[in-house]
Amino acid sequence: MKQNTIKLCFALALLFMPMTAFAMGVNVQVVAPPPEVEVGVQEYPAEEYIPDGDYTPPPPLAIQEPELVVVPSSEEEVYMVPDMAGVYFYGGYWYRYHHNVWFRAYDYNSSWVYVQPSVVPVFVRDIPPAYPLYLPRSYHRVQYRDFHSNWQEWRRDRHWHGERWFQDERRDDIRNDRIRQANLKMEQDRRIRQERIKEREQQRQRQIQSDRQKQREMQQDREREQQRQRQIQSDQQKQREMQQDREREQQRQRQIQSDQQKQREMQQGRDREQQKQREIQQGRDREQQKQREMQQGRDREQQKQREMQQGRDREQQKQREMQQGRDREQQKQREMQQERKQPQVDSQKQQEMQKQELKQQVEQKQHDQEQQERARGK
Repeated sequence: MKQNTIKLCFALALLFMPMTAFAMGVNVQVVAPPPEVEVGVQEYPAEEYIPDGDYTPPPPLAIQEPELVVVPSSEEEVYMVPDMAGVYFYGGYWYRYHHNVWFRAYDYNSSWVYVQPSVVPVFVRDIPPAYPLYLPRSYHRVQYRDFHSNWQEWRRDRHWHGERWFQDERRDDIRNDRIRQANLKMEQDRRIRQERIKEREQQRQRQIQSDRQKQREMQQDREREQQRQRQIQSDQQKQREMQQDREREQQRQRQIQSDQQKQREMQQGRDREQQKQREIQQGRDREQQKQREMQQGRDREQQKQREMQQGRDREQQKQREMQQGRDREQQKQREMQQERKQPQVDSQKQQEMQKQELKQQVEQKQHDQEQQERARGK
């Protein structure tokens, strides 16, 4: 009952632990306990449960320096332990008849070794194992120390054959009665042992079935626990995958934001570059405007200079014309004076007048050409 309660508490703890851990967001992996391993302890079974023909050696005798009784067998003397069935001593060996199997040892408290029935002396096999159980309480008993020191001498001298009680024990009626009682006792013990063995076997079968049922239940519990663990691991794996997907999505969003930031920075850089280009172009335009204004100023200055030059040219032209008029007037006067003074030189004057006219025509042509060249320069 206590073990079942402990197992139930342990199962409940295993059941609620992952749920609590899942609620708290903690990744807990519960490992199923290893299957119980039964450790077998080698021990001798109870005497009454050992079936006939079992070769399992019996345990050493638990008594120290046991008393012995001398049992006649034909012409030989066999020693047995009183109140104990199937323990013999003959010829320097200890023998034990244990559930229809013979064993032998060098000492009563040493380990027994299985032997074939043919190895056991016939004097030993002729005495029923339960024979000492039907000896009277007054039957002569030998102390172990006396036996251990003198058994060889007693056998050589046939020491016990001279005792009155031993001679009575060799009588056929007494030996046959004890043998009959011993065989009857052995038969009763055999039936009781068989019934106990049968009952023990049935109990063992029931225990085996119960153990198998428990093992099946434990196996089912382990399988359910393993299934639950697999489910928990599957859920945890799904959670990890979902977390990884979220992290990848967050990483992708961060990458997108980073790319957008880079694009904005690049666009801002391009805008700044374009602004610089516009400022440079505006500076160039202002410089060109200044140059155009300066050129226009120079052009206006040149125009003024041309106009002033034209004015001077016109003034000079006027002065030349006036000088030519004065020259013509003077020439006319001189001609008139010459006509008055020298009528002879008319022909010479006419020639000079013609030369003068040609010269005026040439100068007028040159002046016209200069005017045309100035007009083309403008």
